[in-house]
Amino acid sequence: MTVEELIAELGVTVDPAKSGVLKNWNTKFATLETDSQQKLADAQKQLQDAQGLQRVIDESIRTSGLTEANIAQLQANNAALTAANAALTAAVEDIRKQGFTGLNIPDLPKVTPPAAKDPVKQLEETIMNGIGMMGQTMNEMNRYQRVFQSAVPEDPATIADRAMKARLTVHDYMEQTYHVSAKEKELTAAAEQKRLDTYAATKLEEWKAAHPVTNGHPELGPGVASNYPNIPKPSDAAGVREMSGKSPMEKIRMARDRVSSEVKTRMNAA
Repeated sequence: MTVEELIAELGVTVDPAKSGVLKNWNTKFATLETDSQQKLADAQKQLQDAQGLQRVIDESIRTSGLTEANIAQLQANNAALTAANAALTAAVEDIRKQGFTGLNIPDLPKVTPPAAKDPVKQLEETIMNGIGMMGQTMNEMNRYQRVFQSAVPEDPATIADRAMKARLTVHDYMEQTYHVSAKEKELTAAAEQKRLDTYAATKLEEWKAAHPVTNGHPELGPGVASNYPNIPKPSDAAGVREMSGKSPMEKIRMARDRVSSEVKTRMNAA
């Protein structure tokens, strides 16, 4: 909405002399609206990234077995195994006490239950792995955008999920799925070929400029040595102007005198 529309709804008449003020406020309102839209878009992007990270963390926790039910089940299995081992050892000792000394029953190996992992520490490792994977995902998405000049047809969380399920790094998943490196090499080769073509075209134009085509254009050809070097040169512009107003006989006489003078000059110089 512009200031004019707001004033019109209020039924207020604006002084035409104040049109510059209205234009200034319209610019301020437009700037404020643009800033608000940009801030809203940034907030939505941050929310999407946070949701994607949470999905990766939740999936990591689920696939790694870090749940209360799994921990309780593991503890129960360890307790049952320890109890069964103790019962078997007691039964063997009872048989020996009854006189069955000929029996050669080897001692059973001691059961060492696996050390329970610290849930807090494991959760911290999972979160850090999730953050690292999201960073790799963003890098690969930027690389895809730079190479293909378009957005990846998958959201960040989906890329991370599929890479993790395939037991691949995000980089390897993107390579297998979209062949980014192959496209990057193709673009590099095309750019290099374009550079070479431009260089060749420039050099060709330079050569053409230095070697113009003069075939069929005798006036464009370079000069050649005279077959009669002793013949006097034609009259210059001043001589032509001097002879222009003369009669034919006078022109002949002047040309004869000029040639005779030049011949005498050359003979004296020799």
